[in-house]
Amino acid sequence: VAEGRGWDEMIRIVERLGEQVETRAVLIGENETQRWFGAQQEARYSEAGIDSYIWRTQQDSRVRPRHRSYEGKTFAWSDSVIDAPPGSAPNCRCWAEPVITWGTR
Repeated sequence: VAEGRGWDEMIRIVERLGEQVETRAVLIGENETQRWFGAQQEARYSEAGIDSYIWRTQQDSRVRPRHRSYEGKTFAWSDSVIDAPPGSAPNCRCWAEPVITWGTR
């Protein structure tokens, strides 16, 4: 009002802010869900004695350069060489393919 804006313009501004808040909330929800699933995956694999995984990506243009360099490489869950496990960075669509070694009988 102090800037001379009418009600219609102020309503549009508030609506845009609401859309931005909703978009941000969806992004946060998706990222936190992905991180939770990644942590559960690591816990399940570790509990099953699977201590390493192959880093997998979507192999498209949206993959981060660093994650692209990890594609197909094997890492241990405890590996400190990587910045974070697959799927834990914001908007990361990578996943861990478990490396299962079968014992001899």
